[in-house]
Amino acid sequence: MRKSRRCPFDAADLAGIGAVWLPFLFLGYGPDGDTYHSLRAGVRLLAGCAYEPSRNPGYVVFETAVAALSRAGGSVATNAVSFAAGLVALACLSWLGRRYDVPHRRLLLWGFALHPLMWTAATTTIDYAWALAPLLAAIVLLERERPIAAGALLGLGVALRLGTAFPAAAVLACFGWRQRRAPARLVAGTALCGCVAALAYVPSYLAAGESFAFLAPHRGDDSLWTLRGHLGRFVFKNAVYVLGLPAFALGVAMAPAAVRNLRAAWREQRDPVAFSLVMIAVTELLYLQFPIEVPYLLPMLPFGFALAGLAWRDRPWLLRAWVVAIVAAGLVAILPAQPDRRGEARAAQLGVWIAPGWLVRGVARRIEAQRDAVVFLDARCPPQPRRVR
Repeated sequence: MRKSRRCPFDAADLAGIGAVWLPFLFLGYGPDGDTYHSLRAGVRLLAGCAYEPSRNPGYVVFETAVAALSRAGGSVATNAVSFAAGLVALACLSWLGRRYDVPHRRLLLWGFALHPLMWTAATTTIDYAWALAPLLAAIVLLERERPIAAGALLGLGVALRLGTAFPAAAVLACFGWRQRRAPARLVAGTALCGCVAALAYVPSYLAAGESFAFLAPHRGDDSLWTLRGHLGRFVFKNAVYVLGLPAFALGVAMAPAAVRNLRAAWREQRDPVAFSLVMIAVTELLYLQFPIEVPYLLPMLPFGFALAGLAWRDRPWLLRAWVVAIVAAGLVAILPAQPDRRGEARAAQLGVWIAPGWLVRGVARRIEAQRDAVVFLDARCPPQPRRVR
């Protein structure tokens, strides 16, 4: 009699999460303006126009894919790929939770899935979940000693979002350090990652006049980026939009206990603690340099939830309260400040305001944006300047 093999991830939980996400696939392309710029860039490229990136550094893989999918099935088709990528990311996270024996992994899996950033990324036409899935899948493959396939997936993640290069480099460095010597297959996987990623940005390089100008980020007016404004954006977006003020306050209040527990966990489960800390640090340091879009922080969230499970393993009630507070912040946000000018703040008024959360505001914006989507699907190429002989 054959023994049944246990499913390597929590399939029932993934099915439940998918059922929660599913209705959001039918609300249009999404709330992010970059979605529509990507669609337009891809549609024009497929129509034979010269490549014009939607924004720096250029996202030709994503732009072309969403344009082709949109032509085949509209926003439902493009959102469905984000949905599938989100489920792949969750399956990989579940597998890693089992591998490292992370406490309370089912609660953490649901908390990450219902986090407003992940919920939005997995149900709209944007590249964040598309890049996160190959990153987490590559970690699973490295754990299973398949570095060549992992390198290809990391290269795909970087091709979809250049910011993934930093977490990808951290992943390869961590596994190289764990082995102390870099075997030939890991070196080959790293080289493959670099080649796949570099090829994806050749069109951007050519479109920028064969220069690296495409690497310059869109940061707006330089006057916005004083030291005070820079640090203010970094702290505000982390505390209010990533965690939510109640969860942030709870985490600060319980930080001493968390540090003590992490020290104990370090002795017993050094690999998951160290790896999570590295991935969080790399993502946050990059965001400290460019505190622009809040979803840039999505790659650190799986590791943040894993670290929370290890830090509060003996306090499940606290962990549940923290997760509930994060999810609730996606519905109702408590704001400790209001900018003088939305999107271009130079000062802020302190106080307490109640506002719709990230998820609620996103749903409202994406419903409004459906009316304007047709403007971004115009495939007409701009007239080329006439050469004078």
